[in-house]
Amino acid sequence: MDRETNALLSVTGKRCGKRTPQFPPRLGGETKTQKNTKKMSRQIFEIASEIRRNWQPVHVAARPYLEAMDHLNTVRDSFYYDDARTIILYFLNNAGTWRGDVARRVKAELREAVK
Repeated sequence: MDRETNALLSVTGKRCGKRTPQFPPRLGGETKTQKNTKKMSRQIFEIASEIRRNWQPVHVAARPYLEAMDHLNTVRDSFYYDDARTIILYFLNNAGTWRGDVARRVKAELREAVK
């Protein structure tokens, strides 16, 4: 079988007269990403700017993730090859030295967003 035929088969889903099973669309409820966007009260770059205002100086290990968060709007976005969820989790992992009431509130908001 040549490449064109193989590509056509993968697109059409037919092979030797058989059809691959098609799954019905999801009825009712919301997808996980739809739930995550509802949880976010603020955009990620807004949260990142609050972190910068409150945490001086930012720990060197958390700085690249905070800079990436400046370019994100929602949990569904990505920055280069990393998705927002990964960036937020890595930031939280490296933000252990940031303490206080604002830190607890913002970290809780970020944890809730990536659930």
